[in-house]
Amino acid sequence: MLEQIISQVYLPILTQIGARATESNEGDEVLASLRKFAEHLRRTTQHIEGEVTFTIPDDLDIAKLADVVRTVEDAPLMRRLEPAMASFVRTITSVLEGQLHATPSALGPVAELEFWVERNLVLTALHDQLQLDAVAAIRKVLASLDLEIVRTFDDKAQEVSRHYAEAKDNVKFLTTLERHFKNLEEWSSLTTITENLPSLMNAIRMVWIISRHYNTDQRMVPLMERVAWLLAEKVARRINTRTILRSVAMVAASVRAAPRVRVKVKITVNFAVCENPRQQHTAFLTVKLALTRPCRAALRWRQKLAPFILSFVLT
Repeated sequence: MLEQIISQVYLPILTQIGARATESNEGDEVLASLRKFAEHLRRTTQHIEGEVTFTIPDDLDIAKLADVVRTVEDAPLMRRLEPAMASFVRTITSVLEGQLHATPSALGPVAELEFWVERNLVLTALHDQLQLDAVAAIRKVLASLDLEIVRTFDDKAQEVSRHYAEAKDNVKFLTTLERHFKNLEEWSSLTTITENLPSLMNAIRMVWIISRHYNTDQRMVPLMERVAWLLAEKVARRINTRTILRSVAMVAASVRAAPRVRVKVKITVNFAVCENPRQQHTAFLTVKLALTRPCRAALRWRQKLAPFILSFVLT
């Protein structure tokens, strides 16, 4: 309940207020802290209430299940084991469907990291359940009968292992970008953002080279689009259309800095394309287009305002 109130009430209100406070970093810091607090609340609630568990038959003696022949001959016990295996399959199916249809909760790059952290938590819990001695014993007994439910369970277990390995690997590599992403969210100065873009792009480039899953267009381009969206938001918040003509000096500094963000990104991305040893140019070439397109609004504003602002201030 508290997490929903923060996410659905306070965060939207503070975001609107922060959009007007373009001269200070305090609003960005408050928003970042509040988002982090809401995320901790959600994860804690999930651990307490939504932990993934398999339903094991009551009073099940795992030691007796070791004798497969005698267990198979025990009809009352067998009538309990097969429904238990079916419940395991239903639980796995339900969890996987929920995770595979889930999407990040926000548009920025930090949401991408939080999405994979949350998926890793859920799939880790599910993977741990698959390692239980009782589950392994039940599967061994039913496998001796060559039942269809066992083959279905094995297929689901392999799917869990595959997605679990992917989530674990993605969290490991995206965590190395967490500091860059959060700094990008907190900074409001376009000059500061421009100066720190090379280190961000180099860190992303290393993830692209080393990671087993973030080395394709399917994964990397959406991540870079999130970075591009955040850059565009920073530019839009910095150039306030309601007060844009009130101060010539402020307008000149903001409009002059906005295109620099775009130029810096283009230069850094082109460097990454040339230096990448895998020669997978497609991903970062697509990234260049994704990054530069949202910032063109700043250039259009500069062209529109040029007649109204002294030329020597803009140059």
